[in-house]
Amino acid sequence: MKKVNIEKIFGLELKELMRLLRSSGKECYIVGGAVRDLLLGFEKIIDIDLTISLSIEQIKQMFDKNKIRFDDRALKYGCLTVNKQKKRNIQVTSFRKDIRTFGRAADIEFVENIEEDAKRRDFTINAFYCSYDGQIIDPLGNLEDLNNLRLDFIGDPEIRIKEDYLRILRFFRFVAVLNLKDENIVSKNLSIIGKHIDGIGKLSDELVAAEIRKILLAKSPSLALKLMHKVDLYKKLLGIYSQASLLKLEKLENRFKLTPSLIRRLLALEIKNPLSLMLKKRKEIFPSVK
Repeated sequence: MKKVNIEKIFGLELKELMRLLRSSGKECYIVGGAVRDLLLGFEKIIDIDLTISLSIEQIKQMFDKNKIRFDDRALKYGCLTVNKQKKRNIQVTSFRKDIRTFGRAADIEFVENIEEDAKRRDFTINAFYCSYDGQIIDPLGNLEDLNNLRLDFIGDPEIRIKEDYLRILRFFRFVAVLNLKDENIVSKNLSIIGKHIDGIGKLSDELVAAEIRKILLAKSPSLALKLMHKVDLYKKLLGIYSQASLLKLEKLENRFKLTPSLIRRLLALEIKNPLSLMLKKRKEIFPSVK
């Protein structure tokens, strides 16, 4: 696969962080959404995930030694967040596989193999890696899915969903932000998602609200919301489904080249509890989900 210029695309600070991690003798990779968006030609890439075959404690020690500030609130998930670049979060994780999962949390085991790490990820379009020298790596052979914008789970969809119920909302988010069409959706996945929507109740209100905001702020969320209605998730989270007003709004936004507005979208859809979606830190946003 093609090589890319890491420093030109992601900046010198990220390159330096990768260089530091590689000084351990292990290769460091950009992984997931940043690589996906790079391959799709997106100009704006905000959040970046790095991964390396070191334990999270080894990474933490390396950061402490080099006085790199990080947030360790997700340490139990094998993740540290570095706020090294302005307006950009860099999450650093260890290669790992899930041993036991609990709908959002998991018992994990650190691994050395990049394929093992890729198998535990959510969707085929998110299992791409980029090395320090800019080499794109596709451990599971998913490039065709990316080229065709085919949204599919890695492995067994039911297992992936039960591992982390947030993946249900992420599924619809990718439909929205990637502006997918019906032909891009693997139809069997919708029926499987429909069987597990009650699992959303295991998620925090903040996580649910954050994903819904991302869906609503996509350029064209109509199909995602339609599919959420199809599996009875829309009503559970947002109330009575009505798409006509949103379609009219999308046409107006396109006509006048307006940036999507959360308030406009909420008004158009007549969301039952719009204030809760506007506030980023609020408890009991969706009591009906519990």
